[in-house]
Amino acid sequence: MTASAPQLLDLREHIRPDLLAAFVDLYTCTFTDPSEREDPAQWPLRLYSDLPAPQPRMHLLVAIDDSGADTRLLGGVAFEYYRASRCGLLTYLVIDPAHRRRSLARQLIQRTLVLLQQDASEYGTVLRGVFSETKDPDQVGAHGNAMSPRERLTALARLGARLIDIPYVQPTLAGGSERCRHLLLLAFHPDSTQTDHIEGGAVRDFLHEFYRALGVDTPEADDDFRAMERSLAVTVALKAL
Repeated sequence: MTASAPQLLDLREHIRPDLLAAFVDLYTCTFTDPSEREDPAQWPLRLYSDLPAPQPRMHLLVAIDDSGADTRLLGGVAFEYYRASRCGLLTYLVIDPAHRRRSLARQLIQRTLVLLQQDASEYGTVLRGVFSETKDPDQVGAHGNAMSPRERLTALARLGARLIDIPYVQPTLAGGSERCRHLLLLAFHPDSTQTDHIEGGAVRDFLHEFYRALGVDTPEADDDFRAMERSLAVTVALKAL
């Protein structure tokens, strides 16, 4: 018997506390590094309202199987739209280990790009860039990770991610423990096609808004932000992973 196709639901539009709780459980098991974790208790407010700028618009897209008596969460992706820079950020992509290698991640990413384009259109503009982060396997080992950093990097490459080669530093997340210096900054093309470059201004504007959203009031005075800004050319080459 052929398995039924998963249903994709954006929990911003479908208020389902049960699916949000299931996603949080999977997220907790997958992202074990305190410096990479947000406090999920803040997500309902961010999901179900538009907070003032520079706070982004949050979405949580889940893949479910509701063909049986109980609805099962297969995976999901949390992502954000940043209104000033007109960019998106994929924050947490998780797939239940029992349902990996079934194209779920690809379906989630493709739908995420569509929803981010819709966000931009709703604000009367076009999507400039879509970013993500992942651990640098050259800086961290596989110990303590639900999925090895190199395996995750390979999976993201298959999904179309490319490397933005800058000295990336993630500011301290809301509910996080400290700045994270072992991540790579990645880019997806907004319409899911491959590209070998991105506008440096889009990267800079996103990082500026991202830092402000996480409490850095003047990124121009922040050493980590300034180092990243200095490394950006007018056009930034994207590297294969």
